[in-house]
Amino acid sequence: MTAITNHYSLELPELNCASIAEKVQELDWDTINRWVQLGAIASALGGACALSAAGVLPAAVLVSCAAGVTALLANVVLTNIVIYALNIEEKQEEEESEYSDAIKSIPPFITCVAIPVIEELAFRAFLQGGLYAGLSYVLPAAAVITIAGFELPVAAVASMVVAGVIFGLAHAGNHPDDPLAAIMHTVTASIAGVFVLGPLYYAFGLWGSALAHIANNTLAIGMGEVIDAVSTKKKEASQLPEDQHKQLIPASA
Repeated sequence: MTAITNHYSLELPELNCASIAEKVQELDWDTINRWVQLGAIASALGGACALSAAGVLPAAVLVSCAAGVTALLANVVLTNIVIYALNIEEKQEEEESEYSDAIKSIPPFITCVAIPVIEELAFRAFLQGGLYAGLSYVLPAAAVITIAGFELPVAAVASMVVAGVIFGLAHAGNHPDDPLAAIMHTVTASIAGVFVLGPLYYAFGLWGSALAHIANNTLAIGMGEVIDAVSTKKKEASQLPEDQHKQLIPASA
């Protein structure tokens, strides 16, 4: 440990109450409010998962949250693959889309909890549930399809696909200024609707799909806040005088 610390001349700021208070005072109320809301929602989700793992709450709680997080990570991977394949240049910070600006102007409780619940009521409970009930009268009960070893009624599969695709198309309007982003959001939301939210609703009901949707949005918004904070920190560091930059650069061996 000593050899490592002696190898660098990196000077770290003292962490004391005064310096922490100064940093907090630099934050505006909106930022603090957003972080508090995100922290409360994330803590509630984490507590629910812990209770589920301990057997206090149904195991489906942990399954739903894990599915929502997995869906978001898959979304990130797929989006980056497309960006790399098409050689798309990243936008500058000052060129953020209208969608990003809109998300930042809405309280996290709305985007992470209220909107997911409303969307699940509309696309899963009303649309998927209604389609399933209607198709069940038309298609015979023996009409089943085997997926990953599970036998599912054709009516259930059809309702998941139709509701999931319409769910994805509904997200295209979030990017009126960026056709590529609209297509990507439509595709990723459709995949999530068909393969994650639809099956969760069929298996556990509204609360299962809603919980996954809440976990997905909370992690997405939280990641955005972290990225914004890091970007701001880098921008501030780049504007420091040259003599202060030298204090942050490791000394040569």
